Amino acid sequence: MYTIKNKPKAPKMVWDAEKGQSLLKFEGGCFRTEDESIVKKAKSLGYEVEEPKKATRKAVKSGE
Repeated sequence: MYTIKNKPKAPKMVWDAEKGQSLLKFEGGCFRTEDESIVKKAKSLGYEVEEPKKATRKAVKSGE
């Protein structure tokens, strides 16, 4: 899941003029999505985007 961070003193909602609907609605200063088209638009508008964290595997000890 991508996390998009709101800019300081920016509105809590970003409007998508092309689609005529909201693009981003920030809650607690962040917007989370898995939609890569939204991520691409947010980056083009200068918003900071955190990439999803990859799962890490922990070694499992057997017999304990």
